[in-house]
Amino acid sequence: MPEGLAWPSIDDCTLMPVDLPFPYDYVAATSRNIGWLTGDEQAQVRQARVAIAGLGGVGGAHLLTLARLGVAKFHIADFDQFEVHNLNRQAGAFMSTLGARKVDAVAAMARDVNPESEVRTFADGVTAANLDEFLSGVQVYVDGIDFFAVEARRMIFAACYERGIPAVTAAPLGMGVSLLYFQPGGMSFEQYFRLEGCSQMCIRDSSRTNRRPMPLRRSPIARTVPISTVRSTTAVFIVLLTVKRTMVPMSAKMNPKNMSNMAIVCTKKGFSSS
Repeated sequence: MPEGLAWPSIDDCTLMPVDLPFPYDYVAATSRNIGWLTGDEQAQVRQARVAIAGLGGVGGAHLLTLARLGVAKFHIADFDQFEVHNLNRQAGAFMSTLGARKVDAVAAMARDVNPESEVRTFADGVTAANLDEFLSGVQVYVDGIDFFAVEARRMIFAACYERGIPAVTAAPLGMGVSLLYFQPGGMSFEQYFRLEGCSQMCIRDSSRTNRRPMPLRRSPIARTVPISTVRSTTAVFIVLLTVKRTMVPMSAKMNPKNMSNMAIVCTKKGFSSS
């Protein structure tokens, strides 16, 4: 560790290192994004506000990747703490963060990527009482909550639909990922999954027997792709795609006519649509 650099303690993970050895430069830090984004689009992404619920194996990676991509305003929610069994997969899980609240630990990591980040934390998770505050001023919602948290997921997606907030989820399913994007005015989460009357136990039992609890409707913006193409960093590019669609004009190479059924997949040479 460079001399004079003091890191935050577990008791106060919202603090940032002091006496940084190098000055932070947003333009330089995001310069390798240019080409994927134009300079003007990168400047607008900087102003985007993204809400992420769930900061475990999925949401934590989304937060840190978006921070590196230049998003600087976040609302993040999780009621849990890091435990030893999280070490194998969760971006914020280290021996030094065991016992720490997930929102505090990953918020500190995001601010360590970008000291200018504005990160609002919701340590009780997303509840009916704080739902309005959690989604206030948000341009896109990223779903990272537990697969079996049926009612919480229904509540958040319904609120996003009512408010016209795009919602995206990239849920690991076995050796693949189900990548879903619910756009304002399109098919809603409820219309797609038809969960009315289906309990959490119903969902859990169906997953164990490889049977869906009810028929699913096809959506032009739902894709299942190999986990290696979406997990971690690459998954979150769909979020930037969402931000581009809702906040900034399209680059010529990103024709809006071709965007309605686009899923971002990783190739050795870059990114392509499928």
